[in-house]
Amino acid sequence: MEEKIIEENVKTEQEKEEKRPRVYDFCAVEDKIFPFVWRGAFLAKICNIQIPENTEVVSMTEEEWAEFSAEKYSDALAHLLILYGAGYITHKKLSELAEQAPQYTDEILSAERYVIKQSGNDEKNQVSKEYIESILLCTITSRKISEIQTVDFEMARSLCEGPYTTIRNGYVYVKDVGFFTLLANVGEVMGIYQNEKVSVLVRERYIGEISQSSIDKELNEKKESENTLPDMPFLLNLVNTYYIQKIYGRPYAVEFISYAKSEGIPFDENFSDAFEEYVHNFKMKLTVSAIARKRNICVNDVNWFDYGTTKYLDKRIVIDEKYDVTAEIDLNDDIKDNVQFNDDVLIDMAMNKFISQNKVTDQTVIEVTFCGKKFVYLYDKAKNKKHLLDNDKFRKIPFDYNNVWTTVMEWSRSKLIQKKGDCIVVPDAEMAKIAENDREYARRMIEEQYSLKKNGNKMLQKLSELKSYAKGQMDIKEQQAKFKEEREASVQEDKKNESVNS
Repeated sequence: MEEKIIEENVKTEQEKEEKRPRVYDFCAVEDKIFPFVWRGAFLAKICNIQIPENTEVVSMTEEEWAEFSAEKYSDALAHLLILYGAGYITHKKLSELAEQAPQYTDEILSAERYVIKQSGNDEKNQVSKEYIESILLCTITSRKISEIQTVDFEMARSLCEGPYTTIRNGYVYVKDVGFFTLLANVGEVMGIYQNEKVSVLVRERYIGEISQSSIDKELNEKKESENTLPDMPFLLNLVNTYYIQKIYGRPYAVEFISYAKSEGIPFDENFSDAFEEYVHNFKMKLTVSAIARKRNICVNDVNWFDYGTTKYLDKRIVIDEKYDVTAEIDLNDDIKDNVQFNDDVLIDMAMNKFISQNKVTDQTVIEVTFCGKKFVYLYDKAKNKKHLLDNDKFRKIPFDYNNVWTTVMEWSRSKLIQKKGDCIVVPDAEMAKIAENDREYARRMIEEQYSLKKNGNKMLQKLSELKSYAKGQMDIKEQQAKFKEEREASVQEDKKNESVNS
């Protein structure tokens, strides 16, 4: 009887041994997440590792795990699970991303590396869990949707909570109306999500209703937890925006962005350097020209006739188109870092630098060529001011100078110009040969000649012998000195002739 009992007990122990679960009963399958999780549990057991009781770990409910356990295993999914357990993504996002996790391995690993890197900081300096999920979703969305430029984790991080942009459910929105307007003005397209796809919007379709108050309302009232998108356009060109924000607010940023697009300059790590080069070459280098006044026929109407150097060819006056002096002014060394400047400031700086280098006389006309445009100023030396002139008006001579000049020349030869008391007169029949609007200019030509005679400084030549006073590349001061020297020599010659004739 006892032997029978012993045999039955042995048999029972053997049955128990045969029914005891073995390790590979749980983790033999390799392509499902459930066996992998068991494998991790056994590894911890084998290595005698227990999770510290005070460690915060997010755990799934039985219902959640039941839905999730059939997912295929991948390293990316394993890392995604750890991010979930650490509290950096929600169960909803875990479920949405699980099946496609292998496609976004780099994005998931980048997020995890950043979490590990910043985990050593003080708790108050660590980023929020929502922040990590936003960046991860942004990188994945940029990979998933063809209309959106692909960004890496660092770019998305810059766009997440920078001064001008933020992320909602994986999409990047502009939170500053000034930056929004800049992007619109340089032709950056935006998008909206409708009918389960992204629709691309050009400037005219999204700029109208945007204001700072509407932006604040949409971004503050509709948070990511609601799983809805703000009712406003989101960015498509994320890479462009990333590099644009690096030069935003600096002088000529808008101009350069448009220039970069037209010239095919890439939006990459060299974009800021290309911007600096553009400003240095196109904005800091100006051409400044100057011309001194040589006669006073147009009086207060500042006109090229009184300034241009002239010569007499084939019974016609030819007025040179060139200025007396031209110099290239480089302001690169004159602008301090972080100083705000604009076209007017640079033009004024260039003129001041030119004046200091060339000792420009009063009533000199200065022309500044800036970015292909010409700006003309009259220099008031006494007040140290430059008065802007109309370039077209300055260059357009307001009277028929060749007709007036040749007619006055004929009067002079025929001795029809007479002085009666303090007046200089010409017969009415002769004056009628000149258009009524041009007669004042003829009168001034005659008065200027007589005024020079009265002061003992006879004109350089008679009216019929006008020639150019410009000699090569002489500057304004040298030209004036040469003019005075030749005029004095002419006076001496006239005195000598008068003495012989007497």
